[in-house]
Amino acid sequence: MKYIHKNNKYSFISADEGIITREIDEVAIAFDKETWTLHKHGRKEYVEKWFNKTIKIFKKAGFIDMANNMVMISGKFPVEELNRCLDTTGYIQIMCKKLKLKV
Repeated sequence: MKYIHKNNKYSFISADEGIITREIDEVAIAFDKETWTLHKHGRKEYVEKWFNKTIKIFKKAGFIDMANNMVMISGKFPVEELNRCLDTTGYIQIMCKKLKLKV
């Protein structure tokens, strides 16, 4: 699976079959800023819902540090950087530094 950017929209496609699974204006990414583990990406509304639910679950379970380490960003990112985040564990940290994103 990978992102393509066409007609000012992001599409998430199956790399094998070329099937477009969604088309969105911007991409949201949720990750852990301590381990730089990517947890969720895609349509902002869905990622934000997952993010808020996850934070509540962590806090309710007493994992305050884990909740505080979770970050969600969204925007129009270079497609090469997005795909690298999907392919390479921890690459989200490099992308954030390259793009000077505040996390």
